[in-house]
Amino acid sequence: MDDDRKAKIQKLLLAAAVKPLSLGVLAAAIAAAAVLSGMQVASAMGIAVLLLGVLAYAGLVAMDLQSQRFVDETLQGAKEARRMRIELSEEDGFVRPERIKVADLRANYENIVRNFSEVKWAFEAGNPSLQASLRESVERCLDLCKEAGKTAQRGVQLRDYLDSQSPIIIEQEAQKLEKQAQTTGDAGARTNYQQAAEAKRQQLQTYRQIEGLYDRVNAQLSVIETTLETVNAKMVKLRATDASEAVAINESISSHIESVRSDIHILESSVEEAMQEFTA
Repeated sequence: MDDDRKAKIQKLLLAAAVKPLSLGVLAAAIAAAAVLSGMQVASAMGIAVLLLGVLAYAGLVAMDLQSQRFVDETLQGAKEARRMRIELSEEDGFVRPERIKVADLRANYENIVRNFSEVKWAFEAGNPSLQASLRESVERCLDLCKEAGKTAQRGVQLRDYLDSQSPIIIEQEAQKLEKQAQTTGDAGARTNYQQAAEAKRQQLQTYRQIEGLYDRVNAQLSVIETTLETVNAKMVKLRATDASEAVAINESISSHIESVRSDIHILESSVEEAMQEFTA
C-alpha cells in the first residue's frame, strides 16, 4: 500500500473514531457502567452495558467508514464534497436511481452509479500529481453517468408502452380481420377489413420495433457499466505510473467514452422516432 493511500485511510479511521456522536455514545456507556458497577447487585449489568456501548460505538464508526458522504467530506473538505453532491443532484442532469421504476433498468443504472462512485474514489485516492491529467476523464465519466440516467428513463417509457400492449391479441385481431376480408361478399367491406388488418399488422411491427429498442437500451446501459469498470481499473493502475502515461490513458479513456456517447445519441434518436410514431 502506497504512503498516500495509507495516510488517507488513517485520516478516515481517526475522523470516524473521534466523531462527537460516536464518542458520546461510548462515554454514556462508560458512565452508566461505572454507576452500575458500584452497586453490588448490578455489577454484571454494568459490564453488559459497557459491552453494548462498545459495540454501538464500533457500529457507528463502521457506518461512517462506509458512508461516501463521510469519506468525501473527510478527504475533500465539506465545501468541495457539497459541490460534488450538488452537481450529482441537479434535476436536469443527474437522475436518481429510485426514479427508474422498471426493475432491470434500475439495477443496471444503479450499477452505473456505483461504478462512477468507484471511478471518483480511485481518482481522489490516486497520486495528486496525476489528477490534473485525469480530471477530464472523470468529468466525461460524470457526463456519461448523467446520460445513462436519461437513457434509462427512455427505457421506462418504452417498457410502459410494451406493458400496455399484447402482441398475441394484436396478432389474433389481425388474423380475424384478414379472415373477414376473405369471407365477405361486399367489396366495400372487404376493403375496410383489409385496411383494418393492415393497421393491426403495422401496430404489431411497431411493437416488435419498440421491443428491440428496449433491449438495445438495456444493452447500452450494460456497455456504460462495463466502460466505467474499465475506467476505474485504469485509474487504480495509474497509481504506480508517471504523468506521461496518465496523459495517454486520459486520451484513451476520453476517446472511448466519446464513442459510447455517440452510440447513446444514435439510440436516443431511434427511440425518439419510435415514440413519435406510437404516440401520433
